[in-house]
Amino acid sequence: MLRIPKSVDYGVLILLTLFESEDQMLSAKEIATRCGVSYQQVAKLLKMLVKNALVHSKQGAQGGYSLSPEKANLNLEEIYQALEGPFSFAECMDKHVAGSNGCKVDPTCRLKPHLAIINQAIQSVCRSLTLKDISRSRHRKPELPFPLGVAL
Repeated sequence: MLRIPKSVDYGVLILLTLFESEDQMLSAKEIATRCGVSYQQVAKLLKMLVKNALVHSKQGAQGGYSLSPEKANLNLEEIYQALEGPFSFAECMDKHVAGSNGCKVDPTCRLKPHLAIINQAIQSVCRSLTLKDISRSRHRKPELPFPLGVAL
């Protein structure tokens, strides 16, 4: 079954920690402690998040990492893309994979249109779920953005 890569899982935890710390700068060590993730993993992911402008870093005694206020509406699709590249449910859906259009059964594939629907549904849900939503769901059960069984 489909699994979220650990980099995205941990990346969301890091971003939530920064989001919920408001304007406070946090060290990588503090983030690792709060998230329950190894310092090495956190440092590696913070580097990627800074590179992709999702997180700000500041050197020095008063330094650390923070999430800028406009990133509160950052969605799961944007986080996934920053850490793993474009999402694709199946390799044949990924326009960025060399040879993905070279599938031997592509011209007669009856599954590809259905995979495309699944791919679009997952992307739609990820696009609709923001850090703010995830943070709010800590105190209440999250809801689907659409009823199960309803086509997007």
